[in-house]
Amino acid sequence: MKFTIKTAIILSLFVTASCSRNKDESVGGGSGGSGTYPGKVMFTSAGTIYAIDLNTKIQDVHFRYNSYSFANWDISFDGKYRLTSDDEAGTTSTTIFKIVDASDGTIIDEFKFTPQYGNSSSHSGQLSPDNSMILINPDADNGLVIVNRKGEVLHQMRGINNERFEYGDGAIWMPDGSLLFYFRDKILKSDPPFTTLSLVKEMNYESWGNLSVSKDGKQLSLFIGDHIYVMDADGNNLIQVTQSNSIENLAKFSPDGKHLLIGINYLHAPYTGSKWDLAVIPNDGKKYDIDNDAAVMKVEATNDFTPSASGKCMWVP
Repeated sequence: MKFTIKTAIILSLFVTASCSRNKDESVGGGSGGSGTYPGKVMFTSAGTIYAIDLNTKIQDVHFRYNSYSFANWDISFDGKYRLTSDDEAGTTSTTIFKIVDASDGTIIDEFKFTPQYGNSSSHSGQLSPDNSMILINPDADNGLVIVNRKGEVLHQMRGINNERFEYGDGAIWMPDGSLLFYFRDKILKSDPPFTTLSLVKEMNYESWGNLSVSKDGKQLSLFIGDHIYVMDADGNNLIQVTQSNSIENLAKFSPDGKHLLIGINYLHAPYTGSKWDLAVIPNDGKKYDIDNDAAVMKVEATNDFTPSASGKCMWVP
């Protein structure tokens, strides 16, 4: 089944944009689990991005941000770069994007993004697998925009088949450079130059989301209802992998694909700030009871404090 992105809805634009170049120790561990965990788990909490090495049980501050202007952050597929976005002071429609060396905080590229339509700001983005492009997450006025590292617009996709993007719609990069869209009740895939779409899976569920892809591009994770599911990247073999008396709201694959970082005990509080705890389970196709299974490693501090996430979480190389 094919979906065409009509020319009235998808625009390929090439315009010029300005560009200028330019340890807190206390954590990790928890009960259950076994094995060696590659890379680091990163999560947002109260104006700070933390990084946890699950083997050494050390939590470091990766960086802090100004909560009044900060929009979001991303880490590249290879873990070398950090992408941040901030509202520009004194404006209501401009977002400043910075590509930063993740090892030392040096700014590699910086540009301002002002949307073509409307006056929205607080845009967030995702670095492409080869670090050459940035996918700017969609809003209702502009849809989804892809820019290069100078901020020049390469593609703008305002909707699909005459339907505009809405809140909850979006896309993620696949490791091969294609895009995976979550749009209404469908998961769709588009290969460069992003002019056609193919159906991956119909998602006839009341609630689902937080789509994520494994580093090898072979598996997807997401929540459906209150729990976590994984499936093959082609939409086959959908299986439930968590159960509990609470809510699991996200899952991120470890760099080697052998484990999943799970957001557990999700508390929905849109006005004061939603939050959740973190746990790790094997990615072996089995269903794990978050409350009782000994194989579940709940991420906890050595002083018995459980760090709570309140924003983006990743597992990076």
